[in-house]
Amino acid sequence: MKLVMTLFVRNEEDILEVNLRYHLERGVDFIIATDNRSEDATPEILAKHARAGHLHLMRHAEDDYAQPQAMTRMARLAAEEFGADWVINNDADEFWWPREGSLREAFSSVPPGYGAFAAYRSNFAPRPEDGRSFLRRMDVVELLDVEKLRDRKVRGASGAHHFMVPKVAHRAARNVEVTDASHGVAGTGLGFAPGWQPVEILHYPLRSYGQFEAKVRNGGRALERHPDPDFNPHLRRLYELYREGGLPDLYFSQILDDAAVDSGIEEGRLLRDRRLHAFLNGEDGESVEGTEPRARAARATAIGEYERWVAEKRLNRLKRRLEKRERRLEEVRSRLERKRARKRK
Repeated sequence: MKLVMTLFVRNEEDILEVNLRYHLERGVDFIIATDNRSEDATPEILAKHARAGHLHLMRHAEDDYAQPQAMTRMARLAAEEFGADWVINNDADEFWWPREGSLREAFSSVPPGYGAFAAYRSNFAPRPEDGRSFLRRMDVVELLDVEKLRDRKVRGASGAHHFMVPKVAHRAARNVEVTDASHGVAGTGLGFAPGWQPVEILHYPLRSYGQFEAKVRNGGRALERHPDPDFNPHLRRLYELYREGGLPDLYFSQILDDAAVDSGIEEGRLLRDRRLHAFLNGEDGESVEGTEPRARAARATAIGEYERWVAEKRLNRLKRRLEKRERRLEEVRSRLERKRARKRK
């Protein structure tokens, strides 16, 4: 089984090397990466791995927010030229963590009748900058609030908070289309495995104010040239806030100091999670699996609640499709009745 990961990156020097190292150690066989106008050390990091033979480097020189097209292009390339069996369409701030064993073992466990599965994301809270790497500072996870996930108004007003829409991995397919910022896929044989989540994602989106502002600024300017004015409304709102001068207030309002972390853990809103740091530093298995039984229980509860919400959402979507088909059927019946009535006259 060959596992290929794709990446579309811009100015990710603070996290990219850690991301590549982790996934290669955890079971990814090959990486296809597209660099988009990076001005930091990102191109050099990618080129080093390309010279080592486990990364295929591509470049996208336009500043046009073409990530969806680039992800589809790389996913198809994984199937057509690099012999992939499974494809992870990843971001630099996401680390795919297998529930058991290696990533290769986790992907091999998916039943053969299914071609894709959703991966839950654990969102790591931003912490004060103190000169240490993000891995050492960001060690608490925001527990999922399912009621807020159900409330579209709350999600729409959430600013930079990341309510955890899942990411999708899929079997390699030559006609795959990666959709919704890698949250969805379409293609032959890519039916979803319901309730099957052998992998979760450790997500580190807000690592420093400089990183956050650059991402909003560069992404927002690229969106100004995007042909669809409704594409990525979340980033558009953040870019508008940046232009108004309100982005620092939004970012620093989310920073958790030690007192906020302690109270969040006590109240059950946060849990300590040092798994990634422990794994990369070869620490003991207990640290890699969590930090304590209470943390593991809280994570299991959050994942269970999330999976239930996803199942409810999928059921509602199926209900809407059924209702739509029933309306169409009723329209056809009405037309046939009208035709019969005209013939009787």
